[in-house]
Amino acid sequence: MATTITEAAASSSVDSQQQSNKSDKPIRKFADFRLSARTLKGLSGANFSSQPTFNAIPPALSGSDIVASAKTGSGKTLAFVVPALELLHRERWSRDLGLGALIVSPTRELAYQIFRELRRIGAKHQFSLGLVTGGYHDVKEQGSRVGKMNILVATPGRLVQHLSERPDLSTDNLRLLVLDEADSVQDLVRLKMRQPVCQVDASKLAATATPDGLRQGFVRCQSVCDKPRYLWQFITGNRQRKSIAFFATCK
Repeated sequence: MATTITEAAASSSVDSQQQSNKSDKPIRKFADFRLSARTLKGLSGANFSSQPTFNAIPPALSGSDIVASAKTGSGKTLAFVVPALELLHRERWSRDLGLGALIVSPTRELAYQIFRELRRIGAKHQFSLGLVTGGYHDVKEQGSRVGKMNILVATPGRLVQHLSERPDLSTDNLRLLVLDEADSVQDLVRLKMRQPVCQVDASKLAATATPDGLRQGFVRCQSVCDKPRYLWQFITGNRQRKSIAFFATCK
């Protein structure tokens, strides 16, 4: 079973070590990874660029363990979604074989984003895809379907609950495990991984941990009551731009 552990993002920065270890020709497009036609059509249909920003896919497909970090927004989701689809496709995975790939994300919002990309890229495959998170999802409804999934995206708490309550949810046939947004890559390296192929600190490779085109900012409010007003002013003043606002709680 291959294990992929990611920090802030999963490895556009894996390039330097991969290229130094191997003299293979450089990867210029997704087709160079020798992906299946189904995955390539899914990538094209999801409007992903034909030029990848990382080389983490080949070692993942070969069954190697990977520990990697990279800039936020560098395309890290593809670094494990594509191998998940390809590994099962190459093994002619069927629904009867059960769970083949498990992706664990720390929050339900991130889990939903991963699941959304998984559905888009895997649109041409026949695998059953599942999302298991806490909060707004009904536990019983999830449990009735979770044992039939080939690829599962889950948050830790709800995953543990289903593993303890659902005898039909088995990890015996698991081919790929992904731990996304790991807090400390160095700590996770100590896990019993067979062959970590990459241990890269993004802060050593770039001045910032975010893409050049991403701007970050904050406003210090005098009162809590001012927050909604400032946020509304920002949103209405930037309608033509993509923005992300971070909150301490879902409420």
